[in-house]
Amino acid sequence: DTLGEARELAQIAAIIGRGFSYELLKAASGYPEEHLARLLNRLIEQDIVSIENTSRGPVYLFRHTLLREMACSNMLKKDRRKHHRRIARFLLKYHEEITPPERIAMHCEAGGDWNNAIVKYQEAGENAIQAYNNNEATNHFRSAYQLTSHIADPNERGHLKLTAGIRLLSSIISVRGFQDEKVLEMITPLENLCHDLPPTEEWFYTTFALHFLRLYQADYRHADDLSALLINHAESTRNTFYRMLALIARGTTRYWSGKNLECINDLNEAIALYDPELHSRTKTLIRSDLRLYCQCHTMHSYWQLGYLEKATQLAFEIEAYASQISHTFSECNVLIGTSNIMLLRGDIEMAQERLTRLLELSTQYQLLI
Repeated sequence: DTLGEARELAQIAAIIGRGFSYELLKAASGYPEEHLARLLNRLIEQDIVSIENTSRGPVYLFRHTLLREMACSNMLKKDRRKHHRRIARFLLKYHEEITPPERIAMHCEAGGDWNNAIVKYQEAGENAIQAYNNNEATNHFRSAYQLTSHIADPNERGHLKLTAGIRLLSSIISVRGFQDEKVLEMITPLENLCHDLPPTEEWFYTTFALHFLRLYQADYRHADDLSALLINHAESTRNTFYRMLALIARGTTRYWSGKNLECINDLNEAIALYDPELHSRTKTLIRSDLRLYCQCHTMHSYWQLGYLEKATQLAFEIEAYASQISHTFSECNVLIGTSNIMLLRGDIEMAQERLTRLLELSTQYQLLI
């Protein structure tokens, strides 16, 4: 109450956070340079804020958390929103690379910039996944998913909900598993969006991911419906890459449904479309090399059809290719598959060699296999 004109500046600074730069405070307040400097000096004189010199220049800090909280609570909602919007615009324009995305997302959300808030919360979620913090990732993805309800255009809202939803599902599954109540609650509405929305590139990848979630739940009927959607879109666009992924989806559905011959036909066609220069590091829910992923399924299909020698020959070919491409996760998955074939053959020694190698790789690279 003794701050006079500087009171409003303290409230604006409190919205920014515990620490803030002069440039950000200027952008948030909109004050002229001379006026801002005078009021900021007033806050320093009154021991509201202090200065700390850093490698990026001086940073101003609230001396006490309670002072900041009190300043925040005394500002009108419409004024808070206005200042949050200014802060978000400044950070996006000048400091996007060095500001944590969750901080930008918070200001965007509080300022009513829903699109940028969704983007930044998803970016924060991806960063958390890279840091193996799945609980934090789930919170960020949930924020993005919930904010999609603010988007006015139904098609835009649906596509944003679909992409945010699949990321949220994946993070929940990594912590709680495929049969978690929240996963079961979300997956059907997301599938309905796949059927209702006009296809886009993001739609295709999300539908592909949902298909594999259904496979992992052993829900082959819904997995088959989603693979049919993918096949239809691939055929309508005549996109070779889409067709390859759609065939992988349908082929693996047929594998788990016991349709081994149809599985082999689909996956062999997908392998023929595979280009290692273009597709070897394609980001999908399948973390393995796509060619190896297909070949492992065809190998087991040959075994189940009774073609033992064909399955064994393919096992050796797969292993040779896996050792060439230097992709540890793919090699581990191949070793799981080929050790199984050796066990089915009754060749315990060869199976043991592969399982020993698998244990070495998964331990060395800390893979949860």
